[in-house]
Amino acid sequence: MVYGRDPEGRFGLRADADGDGWDPEWPVVMIDWEGARAYAAWLAGPGLEAVREHFDFAARTREATGIDGVSLGGMLALETGLRHPDAFGTVGAIQPAISERFEALALLASPGRQQIRLLSSDDDPFLAPTLALSDGLTARAIEHDRLVVPGPHGYAFNRGPGAIELLFFHDRALAREPL
Repeated sequence: MVYGRDPEGRFGLRADADGDGWDPEWPVVMIDWEGARAYAAWLAGPGLEAVREHFDFAARTREATGIDGVSLGGMLALETGLRHPDAFGTVGAIQPAISERFEALALLASPGRQQIRLLSSDDDPFLAPTLALSDGLTARAIEHDRLVVPGPHGYAFNRGPGAIELLFFHDRALAREPL
């Protein structure tokens, strides 16, 4: 979603660089870090319980449960997954919009508790903090995968190579449970 000025100079929603628009009826939520931590606790607790209650095919164990996200969702996936290693066996992020949060996120990780994957692209404005997070994890002896591939930050990358890499990672990393 992108805000911009309309022909009359008023702020409003407009299409992004890929031409994708945003339905004005869709909710937009802005949260601060305390709100993000509260959301993470809900997602790892009651949210995950509700998914398991309503969907028989949902994973039942942490070894078979992963979390991943793209851009801001990638940052929230890291915040949620690393904060709740008892709920998530894998944590991934595609082009995570972590900005200055790389040090705090690295400190959340526990050695040997989870499989972690950081995926970015060479034209991602968040590449530097993603690499800094990877370096912070390495400095703390936290095993993780880091992959940087060609591409922009945006829907074209995340709907294509980003999504494929996300699926491959979780398919390899998550434990299989009987259906």
